[in-house]
Amino acid sequence: ERMPTYADAARCRSCDTLSYPTRFYCPRCGGRRFTPERLEGEGTLLSWTRLHALPPDFDERHIVLVIVELDQGVRVTGRLFCEAPQLGQRLRVEIAPVREIDGERVEGLCFVDAEG
Repeated sequence: ERMPTYADAARCRSCDTLSYPTRFYCPRCGGRRFTPERLEGEGTLLSWTRLHALPPDFDERHIVLVIVELDQGVRVTGRLFCEAPQLGQRLRVEIAPVREIDGERVEGLCFVDAEG
């Protein structure tokens, strides 16, 4: 059985509910057995914010963080790589570098415009 990663949601084996981030018990039925399910596909932009107060080791002047409801049925937070976010916009999830720490790339959930 594959071990879950930060890019996985958890599918409850008892009631089939998908939750993210992974938890110790299912929020719907209390079950404790899960199957990892990769976060993928598209979703709808629910909210976004532009962060300007970043740690000194960021190369960018600002980043955009979003909350997206994926078609898989879960809401996730990630970094947006798109110039003009619009509520309701369709986005595609990707696993990509979000920053570099001590010369090592750190990957995370990212979103791009589903149309482009």
